[in-house]
Formats: sequence, C-alpha cells, structure tokens
Amino acid sequence: MTFVERENPENTELCLGSLDEEILCGKRDEDNSWEDEHGKHVPRKGGIGRELCYTERHIFLDDAIPGITDDLPGKKWLTHSGEGEAIEGKVADCVQK
Repeated sequence: MTFVERENPENTELCLGSLDEEILCGKRDEDNSWEDEHGKHVPRKGGIGRELCYTERHIFLDDAIPGITDDLPGKKWLTHSGEGEAIEGKVADCVQK
C-alpha cells in the first residue's frame, strides 16, 4: 500500500488503488439518491480521497492521462522528484510526445 525510500524517509508514496471504494470515495447514501434522465445518482458520505489525492507534489507523470491526471495541483515531475526541474501547469502543455 505504501512505499518509503530509505534516502527520503520523510516522503511516503501511497497506492490509491489499494484502498477500498468506501474508504476512498465514501459510503453510498442510498437514502438521498435521486433519478433523472441520466440515471440514478447516489451521493457519497465521508471518504478520504480528496485529502489523499491533493498533495504538494506528483511524480512519475510521464504517463499522465490527458484531461485527468495532467492538471493536478502542486509541483510535478516526469519521473523521480530528484531528477530534473519541476513542471509547472499542465503536464500535457509542458511535454511534447
């Protein structure tokens, strides 16, 4: 679930895919759900996804998903944060593939 480098013990990497849906997104609130022309909407209560995903830095963004992970807040690095300069703005705007 987590990874800590010996050289940087103050940093902890967390694999978000290892967390249960209710922990990450919150419990489904079926009592307050509604339906419309798009289908059934079920709000969530709780969850710690925003707190976990909103970090000061993001690394290994060489494979960022345009429109999803390329505009994360904070400093960004294509690979390890100790290699090269941090990227500002959207990764897609900074990298020519």
